[in-house]
Amino acid sequence: MTSLYFLRAMGDLGLYYCAAGTFAALFGGALALELLLLQSACYALSSALQGNQAARLAALVPALLLYVFPVAPADMVCAAPALAYLIYLAWTGNYQLSRYRQADVFNAVRNVALGGLALGAGVAFLSAAKTLMQAVLTVGIPAARLAAGASVLLMRSLRHEAQVYLQPGYQAVNAAGVASLALAGGIVPPVLMPGVLRRLTGLSPVTWLTRLAAGPMGYETPPSAWIGLGLTAIGMALLSLGLYRRRMDQEVRV
Repeated sequence: MTSLYFLRAMGDLGLYYCAAGTFAALFGGALALELLLLQSACYALSSALQGNQAARLAALVPALLLYVFPVAPADMVCAAPALAYLIYLAWTGNYQLSRYRQADVFNAVRNVALGGLALGAGVAFLSAAKTLMQAVLTVGIPAARLAAGASVLLMRSLRHEAQVYLQPGYQAVNAAGVASLALAGGIVPPVLMPGVLRRLTGLSPVTWLTRLAAGPMGYETPPSAWIGLGLTAIGMALLSLGLYRRRMDQEVRV
């Protein structure tokens, strides 16, 4: 159950860091994605202590460690509103899980991400501001990926009744899906992966789509991205055809 609260926080805060993290990067910030994961984990820990307000708030203390270590002022400023939001949730005991609410978050993340891409492309066309483009691609889009991935996984669970998504077997399947998407770079950005896994991200469809999206911003799209996406589309079409034929055969036998 705690993992669902982690996904909720990552969806909510990812929407914020998608924009705020991008601007923090322009002023020397470099920890937006790490802050997103740390604060989401703190909220998940807080959810396990819902019965006691003091314990809920104490679970957020690790998120304050940012202000103990020497980090960029931009990161400190960027983290403050998100931390204040989590304190408010813990203070009021707001641990609601709703598929419809998360769908609204997902739509907002999509709009912010598309707006960020459009802004980056427009700036690239008008003034070739490489710094902003770099911030959008390395912080804004990865944060949007984290938020969108978390929202989709949470909605996937919450579409069922609690007695379904709380079963160990269902949670194991969901965890396997999370791990697969994370290894493909769809949840955990490559910059946060170990070096061995990072070298394999060139084989991921998520990486191909990212390189394709960077094309309008002045970055070169390698032929491998087009080839990989083309082969993926063909494979998906063949798999869909195979599943359709299998279903038709089953209906005929019935």
